[in-house]
Formats: sequence, C-alpha cells, structure tokens
Amino acid sequence: MQATPSRREELQALAGPRTEVLDEVPEGLLAIRSAEAVACMGGYNTVCEVMSTDRPAVVVPREEPRREQLIRARSLEATGAVDVIRAAELTPERLGRWFADNLHRSVDRSHLRRDGLAAVAGHAADLLAATPQEICHAV
Repeated sequence: MQATPSRREELQALAGPRTEVLDEVPEGLLAIRSAEAVACMGGYNTVCEVMSTDRPAVVVPREEPRREQLIRARSLEATGAVDVIRAAELTPERLGRWFADNLHRSVDRSHLRRDGLAAVAGHAADLLAATPQEICHAV
C-alpha cells in the first residue's frame, strides 16, 4: 500500500536522515541482503527471502483477513529465526528499540530445513509409484 505524499514526508521526518522510507521495494532480496536489519510483514515470499540471509528480522504479520502470516511468523519465532511484533503492539518506540538492539549482528538460520521443494518432489514421486491400495492405507 502506497503512502500519500504527506504521510510519506511525515514518516521520513520521523525516521531521520539515515533512513529511507520506500513505498515499495522492487528488488526485495537485494534490499534485504544490503540491510543491517529488516522489518517486514509475514508474507511467504518476503519471509523466504529473509530466511535465505543472516540478517536479523522482525516480522509484523498481517492478521486479517487470514492468520497465515501470524502462524508463519510465530513458527519461525519459536525456532529463533525471527522476532515478532504484532501490529496491535507495534509502536515507533518498540520498533526503534528493536532496531537499536539488532543492528550489527547476524542470525544463524542454518538449523532450518529449507529443502521443501525437493521433499515435495520426493513425496509426489512416491505417490505416483504407489498402488491405489497403498495410498488408501497411508491416508
């Protein structure tokens, strides 16, 4: 969602001269890799891009109309991969404190399994090779 010009100017003034306020980021992964820390929503693609880096991240998940971003964010938070701040709890002070505490550090996410695509292909191959009886028994 793009901010109105006046809202963007207000946000930029609050952010200060060392921070750039953007309406959108066309090269998200490049921006994440060049950032010292990341604040983002919990969409699938954005989270996957964050997980491919060692950048500290705080996820502010959208909770309406569905809670899938919150579920994803909480699951990753439980592994130590990200921090989560719910939108209702988000304040400029809290976000600023998070950034102050997380700049100049990295996050080891090597413990996360990121082989889902290969695993799905294996499961699909198993299903294709199975007899109808074996599939019914597995379900």
